[in-house]
Amino acid sequence: MSEDRTEAKRDEVLFAFQRAHERPSAESIIEWIKRHPDYAEDIREHAALMLEMALLAEADDAAGEPSAVLLSRGRSRALSAVHNAQIADGATMDDATSFEVIIATRHTSIPDIARSIDIDRGILADLVKGRMLAPAGERLVSALTALLNITEDAFERALELAMQQPRLGMARSDRPPEPVQRPYGDIVRDSSMTAERKSYWLGED
Repeated sequence: MSEDRTEAKRDEVLFAFQRAHERPSAESIIEWIKRHPDYAEDIREHAALMLEMALLAEADDAAGEPSAVLLSRGRSRALSAVHNAQIADGATMDDATSFEVIIATRHTSIPDIARSIDIDRGILADLVKGRMLAPAGERLVSALTALLNITEDAFERALELAMQQPRLGMARSDRPPEPVQRPYGDIVRDSSMTAERKSYWLGED
């Protein structure tokens, strides 16, 4: 099957899924993944987006413009719902699970993690959004696996998954925005941290 036909089929599946389930449950996600295993990850991501939008719409109706807290809670609840579907379908943290799902199921966030381990949140954002190339620094891996209670293998699989699906970085005026993936060391050195903290996270102290 050509790439164009594959993408057209994926879009057809996702559109049908959206029409059938305005607010998908774990059971409906599992059902559609079993029906279309080739598009399992696409279905999970689309379901998370649908749930997030539904939750934010509720918050908007109830309290006007949703606050940053409500936005964060909405996304966390959406990702948790999708993760529950993965668990029910036999998937575990030993499978390729995204950093977003891992963080959401731990009921934390990038800013909270950054404060906990004293690191620039931009470094964590680059990691989660696939803009950091492997390997990550040993101290970062050690800190995150301990804080999130995951194995190093689970971390490496999440990093590989993130790198395969990088999100856009800052837009540039001379060309359209595109994912820019950089080595861990370059990201740390370009951060706003003090020289002492940079040295620590680079393992140079």
